Amino acid sequence: MKRCILIGVLTGLTFLLPIQAQEQLPVLPASRAADLEVLTLLLHESPVTEAYFSTTGMYFVTGTLDNKLHIWSAGENQTRLRGKRLYMLENYTPGISLVGFDDRDRYLATVLDTPQIQIRQADSGDILATFSLHEFPISEIDFLPDNRLLSRDLSDTVYVWNIDSGDLLAEHKNILETAFSASTYALLNYEGEVKLFSEEAEWVLPADADGLIFSPDGNWVATWGKQVMIWNADTGEKLFELADLSVDQILWTPDSRFIITQTFDTAEIWSVAENPGEQTDVFNRPGNGIETLMIAPNGKIAVTVDRDHRPRLWRLRENGEVAQIGSLPALVDRISISPDSATLVGFEVGFETQFWWADTGFKGGETRLIPDSAIFSPDWHLLASRSDNVVAWYGLPSQEWSFETAPIGHPKRRSYVYPIPSEDQPFIIGLDADRDFYGLARTYDSAWVKIVIEDATIGWVQTETIAVQAELTQLPLVRTGRLSPGNKNTGVLLAPESAGDASLPGCLAEQTVVILSQHHQNYQIDCGAVQGWIPIHQVELDH
Repeated sequence: MKRCILIGVLTGLTFLLPIQAQEQLPVLPASRAADLEVLTLLLHESPVTEAYFSTTGMYFVTGTLDNKLHIWSAGENQTRLRGKRLYMLENYTPGISLVGFDDRDRYLATVLDTPQIQIRQADSGDILATFSLHEFPISEIDFLPDNRLLSRDLSDTVYVWNIDSGDLLAEHKNILETAFSASTYALLNYEGEVKLFSEEAEWVLPADADGLIFSPDGNWVATWGKQVMIWNADTGEKLFELADLSVDQILWTPDSRFIITQTFDTAEIWSVAENPGEQTDVFNRPGNGIETLMIAPNGKIAVTVDRDHRPRLWRLRENGEVAQIGSLPALVDRISISPDSATLVGFEVGFETQFWWADTGFKGGETRLIPDSAIFSPDWHLLASRSDNVVAWYGLPSQEWSFETAPIGHPKRRSYVYPIPSEDQPFIIGLDADRDFYGLARTYDSAWVKIVIEDATIGWVQTETIAVQAELTQLPLVRTGRLSPGNKNTGVLLAPESAGDASLPGCLAEQTVVILSQHHQNYQIDCGAVQGWIPIHQVELDH
């Protein structure tokens, strides 16, 4: 089962399950944060609005402001390298479109510009099935076991489909919330009634609930509302009830032995496996309350983030008792825990990303990333961060890595990036030696190379100042020229063959310009300060 949601960030209580790495590649430990390198860049023609890895990490999805959905290869196989764009889908809408993969990354489900679900072959984008019964915008799609799909729309109508046959299997009205295990799905309706559906049977739980969640092993269902109840997911029988306990959310420990109930200012631990319903401990945190609580995959470490963004580290014992290890010296927007439970990463309110050892809270290192855009692959081999129209994949250097786009070089010494292939204009940024960059184009004489770096800075560097790691002749050629002498300042047309004198100021006579395109008797040029159109006779081409 795989739950598919609107691309974005989920907040609240979270648990992480261990993920088996498929390849012998380095997982990032706290001690090697300083060794983090940009491994490749994913370039787009428009700013990236959302991005995430697929269920197993085989694919990477980006949505862009020009209404395109890009599917990239993130796991290597025999026919493609990592970072290769496999295909694009049109009619994507940021914040509205839905995308999700099944648990083995075989299928991709998409909802783009209409209330219609398309099931695609994940590696090719080929459409396998289309479901079109929804009359309202679709708000949720979820893969279920046995090649089934669940969908819900804004009228809170839920449909269950057979992916293979395209048949509608079930329809449910007035559904407030859904939940899933490996073999069962549950629906909570407006009346607070919970229905469990499995292959063998169907149960109705008189829970009077506001929310529900399955245990990680799928054996139990926790519901909450005016009281907390724990139910047997196989029989529908109630295990115990915590009367008059109103909570905001519930979290299970990874071993399904305890639940943690959260309210605004505290979190309490309750036993399920032994002495059901017995309180074992409380996360004592007076003051600002708990915004987020996470349990490491090994079930031994917990992390809370206060409402003032301060993270705290806790040790969770076998008997359900908890002890605070200490506060982490940072203010964070969110926390990630590695699959091996060894490393914590805090994405700070600023641009620093902190790495700590999970068992002690000691700092292992730091790096600078945009905090609200950085995400790990499921196996923690890759860390993706987006900036404008560029997504950078970070990781530890290894000979096992093979990418579609590799760095073209790095500066021999401190070098400067210019807006055009000339020193006529002030430089954009200085690059320190050994900072890798990626090639976009070159001039005819290869004296200048157009580059891009991970923060989306794009410009030109002189070839003589860089150590080249790839064959420059593989880069596309860009025509350059000089504006003819005469006028001190040459007006640039807003559009080719513009009527009258409609122009933008900005290009100096005899200045180097880049030829972007041609339309009849006009060149589209870039002179660094401005882009626009100019009559051909005002440009002397270099080649």
